[in-house]
Amino acid sequence: MIILEKGKTIKICDDVISTLFKYRQIEQTSCEAGGVLIGRENLDNDNLIIEYATVPMRNDRRTRTRFFREDKGHIDYYNKLFENYGGIYLYVGEWHTHPEEYPRYSIMDAANWRRISKTLPKNVKQFHIIVGNKALRVWEYSRGFSGAKEIATYDWSDYIDDKEN
Repeated sequence: MIILEKGKTIKICDDVISTLFKYRQIEQTSCEAGGVLIGRENLDNDNLIIEYATVPMRNDRRTRTRFFREDKGHIDYYNKLFENYGGIYLYVGEWHTHPEEYPRYSIMDAANWRRISKTLPKNVKQFHIIVGNKALRVWEYSRGFSGAKEIATYDWSDYIDDKEN
């Protein structure tokens, strides 16, 4: 998946898209899922490649309408990538699911993104993905910005069509 945003290209790798697709809340009993997004910037042009996404872990809390990332394994996974690849990988943002067709962020999501942004340097953008049953949506968020800005919607029917061809 390629997103063009203000002259910058953001690529979400196929493995990440495939992982997110698997966690859609199709069943009435499906719990929310989530994790962190890990990527790297091309220093020549500031383009971003999101290459990794952690998945729900044993100590995370999950309900039908909430996901609480509490397992330290998410951060351990990021730290291992950071160390093994000489510091080229960075925390990009978070992803989680919603039990709706076309997801919208909630007040709780916005509060969480704001809380996370306070731990990062000013003007560092985060990218947050919410996975719905018919589409995923991507928002950009940075400290000092007055809210989240939706930058992309990716319809799952496009993903399924691509896999069949």
